[in-house]
Amino acid sequence: MRAPIRMVWMVCWAGCVGPLEKESADSATRLGTQPDRTGASENPTTSESSTPPPSYKTSTAAEDAVQVCLVACASAADCATGVEAYDEDNYTCEDGGCVYTGCTSDDECRSLGDYLCTESAGPSVCQPACDSVSDCVLGLAPYDSDNYECNDGVCAYLGCLSDEECQDLGAYTCAPSSGDVRYCTMACSSVSDCVGPGAPFDEDNYDCKAGACVYTGCLSDEECSDMGAFVCGEPTL
Repeated sequence: MRAPIRMVWMVCWAGCVGPLEKESADSATRLGTQPDRTGASENPTTSESSTPPPSYKTSTAAEDAVQVCLVACASAADCATGVEAYDEDNYTCEDGGCVYTGCTSDDECRSLGDYLCTESAGPSVCQPACDSVSDCVLGLAPYDSDNYECNDGVCAYLGCLSDEECQDLGAYTCAPSSGDVRYCTMACSSVSDCVGPGAPFDEDNYDCKAGACVYTGCLSDEECSDMGAFVCGEPTL
């Protein structure tokens, strides 16, 4: 079991989930987050979680970045988690919201366990280290040996392969999210199937497209404040 840390938030255009423990899948999807062990990447702030932070992701689904609820801040010091890879020097406070700027070294990432600092489409992120693909698997159908590569000592997620794989997590479908990579995404027949607890995860924050939930973003600081000290903003600089 890898060390628990505060998870960084990321934009996941399709409400997709990356490799994660089965019991965390539903909550992560509804938050529009992408847990650890993916080869693609995205962008964080902080929220309490026992899952390591995700990678940065890009999307071909839209031209503009989706806004997400970011931890509110007056300075980067307000964003620090007390973990070396997610300390004050890894964040900036942008327009009152915490934006993760990336890990700075392998040593930082090793404070989490067996992780390495890896370049991604966004900031550099801490990714699980590997000697072989067997080091990457989680024992669930979408996160098995046929869903990973071990590239240059780092686990790279290749994506889900079928809807059947994703159904190992529950009501999920395998949907495109970032380039050619497909992720397990909450399945839907209408947008009401996508909503979760809290104002930022209501019907006006999702679309149901081709049977998959797509998070369209938070709409206001007021919405995000329903969760506590959060603001609505873009998670990348």
